[in-house]
Amino acid sequence: MAITDLPRRIFSAATGDLTDPEQVIHVVEDLKPGTGEGPHLAILDLSGKLFSPASLRQLIVPFGQQILGGVFGQMKVVIVSADPAVLEQVALLAREHQLPFFLAVSRDPAAVEQAMPAGDLTPSEAETLNYIRELGGMTTVARLAEAMNLESNAATNRLVNVDRKGYLYRIKRNRQLGDLFVDPRTRRQALVAGDLEREPAVVAKTPGSEGESDLGQLTLEGAAAERAQEIIKGHKR
Repeated sequence: MAITDLPRRIFSAATGDLTDPEQVIHVVEDLKPGTGEGPHLAILDLSGKLFSPASLRQLIVPFGQQILGGVFGQMKVVIVSADPAVLEQVALLAREHQLPFFLAVSRDPAAVEQAMPAGDLTPSEAETLNYIRELGGMTTVARLAEAMNLESNAATNRLVNVDRKGYLYRIKRNRQLGDLFVDPRTRRQALVAGDLEREPAVVAKTPGSEGESDLGQLTLEGAAAERAQEIIKGHKR
């Protein structure tokens, strides 16, 4: 039962010619409004743009390092291009510099959900991401250990390693519930009725109301909040 969508923003450079490395600085500046916000996904669409090897490097490397450094808060990034050569160069840079980008050929939601991690993930880390997707886009250590038939310590190591490389959201919760690990590519996050104790609490925040969240809660606003209230009411019945 889907209760919310992770926020997404789509960014695209205004000019088609970005062969000058100095021009790409403005592309990164456009993403700064997301700084300091909660978990959200930025989709950087480079389709139809002209790059030189130097300008693409000037865009990708500093940007990825800023993401790892937390400059943009809990923002994850999908880089989109219909040009295979651009995606190939981004992937090479991401692996060389250990940058946490996903790559997609289109900004269509279905393509974004199938976006490939570009960084240097081990086979076990890539397998872990795939299992999280099969679990509805989110998991706890206990849930992943059960699904993959792993010891708790092994599941913890897998999740922590993927999180450290920048490919998961980690939502801190109390020890009894366990931290929640979320795949940023999955638009709709599943919350199964009857298993609420294993998922984060939801605060429905509508206009004119006050909603607070701690480390074990997710705060929803607007249409998502209204939908959550309907689901909560239905569950209580």
